[in-house]
Amino acid sequence: MTKKILITGTHLTPAIELINQLKEDSISWDITYIGRNFNSHEKISPSIESLTIPKLNIKFYGFQSGKLDRRWLPNTIAGIPLTIQSFIKINHLIKKIRPDIVVSFGGYISVPVIINSYLQKIPSITHEQTSTLSLSTKINSKFTNKVALSFPSNIKNTKFVVTGNLFLREILNLKSDYFESLNIKLPIIYLTGGNQGSIILNQTLQKILPTLTKKYFVVHQTGNQNFSAS
Repeated sequence: MTKKILITGTHLTPAIELINQLKEDSISWDITYIGRNFNSHEKISPSIESLTIPKLNIKFYGFQSGKLDRRWLPNTIAGIPLTIQSFIKINHLIKKIRPDIVVSFGGYISVPVIINSYLQKIPSITHEQTSTLSLSTKINSKFTNKVALSFPSNIKNTKFVVTGNLFLREILNLKSDYFESLNIKLPIIYLTGGNQGSIILNQTLQKILPTLTKKYFVVHQTGNQNFSAS
């Protein structure tokens, strides 16, 4: 028997690991992914999920939704028509797919997916990767069945459960001719800010790198957009 799962969100690394585990599951899963077409409203560069998910032989549907912001900025107001448009399109798509469950990995594109799932009485789970709830997770928590947290929280609500964060398992078994040729004697530290990198992490690491490299061999995943600066 095949089950249908709809995955959405912009935090791609845990989403990919979930896909990997579903492919190994004893249950046959029909997987669909909803993400962004572009990284920003300027539509300059394709989103990382639009480039990556199809390569995994997963059905991908791209939308552009208005960006969420706690303040009513001009860009927020200008994005309202786009949000309404994407909400309607996603509603029709979910009716067509009829997934058994929806899993969100955050980002503003996940909000219309979770709300539409709620309206169509489809169970859903929202996963939060950071130590504090993002605005999208706060909104999604009103409509989702469970909120999976990566870190312990003081939130007193049975809907919230601590599951930890998903990471790509192959990172534990990385083998590289390059690293082996270096004949590294020091312990190796791998630092990552997620699939797109983290500007704050990159800037902080620049300050402490001289101290770290005295005791450790540092592998730093910067993200494409921050590679030159790092």
